[in-house]
Amino acid sequence: MVILQDNAAIHKTQEIMDYLEKEAPYYHRNHPALSPDLNIMEDIWSQMDAELNKYKIKDLPSLKRHLKKVWEDVSLEKVRNSVDSMPRRLKQCISLNGERTNY
Repeated sequence: MVILQDNAAIHKTQEIMDYLEKEAPYYHRNHPALSPDLNIMEDIWSQMDAELNKYKIKDLPSLKRHLKKVWEDVSLEKVRNSVDSMPRRLKQCISLNGERTNY
């Protein structure tokens, strides 16, 4: 298994780095922070976050309840749209020489 992370500071705590060395010694170490995110799941998380922000969540039970509803409302159409966007995402990433994209 190969692990790829974006090397953002919050992902590089000593605890995480020790874990990666032990459990995933083949992780990709030199991936730049703030690189374009070409992960379809990240697109879905972003859509879910936008939906969650419509609620005034003030406690953990409310967060859990709304998160469950938002997750259940992720349609196959949304997933397909995200998958279908990949050629555009990749094209933009290439045209920007790997810099941050609009996605």
